[in-house]
Amino acid sequence: MSVTKRAIKIIVAFALAFGLASIFMFIVASFTESHRFAHCGPSSLSATSQHCRAASQLFFFGKALFFVSVALAAIAAWLRLWHCKVLRITFVIIAVVTVGGYVTAKLSQSSVNDETRKYVISNRITGLDFGGKVVPTEDIEVTSWTTYPFVVVGCYSVPFGMHTSHHMTAYLTMPWGKYVLSRENVYPL
Repeated sequence: MSVTKRAIKIIVAFALAFGLASIFMFIVASFTESHRFAHCGPSSLSATSQHCRAASQLFFFGKALFFVSVALAAIAAWLRLWHCKVLRITFVIIAVVTVGGYVTAKLSQSSVNDETRKYVISNRITGLDFGGKVVPTEDIEVTSWTTYPFVVVGCYSVPFGMHTSHHMTAYLTMPWGKYVLSRENVYPL
């Protein structure tokens, strides 16, 4: 057996192990969430007590394990199919498009920030601080981040005392322009 075939078998074994571990983590997270729901309500990473954050932490850990298993499976497929010229070219094209998508999204973040800021100013969005004083439009926090290749999320956060509402807009950013994919408003309970 060649070294490459042995390496492929080892990588596939690790991919399966990580995949099974991620499934186990998802099951444990769902049981933890259902067990603690009566006391904690919906689990979130911003919960004040550690045991109320447990289900979310387990879910995110399971998600990370799943992505590791997918990456290992892709590496094994790459090694197995490297001799096929069509597949090799396909993998290279996918890699170039993915990297180009992340670069395009990263370069578009400033224009998404500017567009979100213009929206906040044009709609005269204000908030309230802890003392009940009005937070002017210029002080509303505006951020953006890259989520996927070619996708940037612009967000503005409106304070209301101890709470903050987050208003997010996802943009598809291409070299020739950007397009709104979705809008989401998250209000505190």
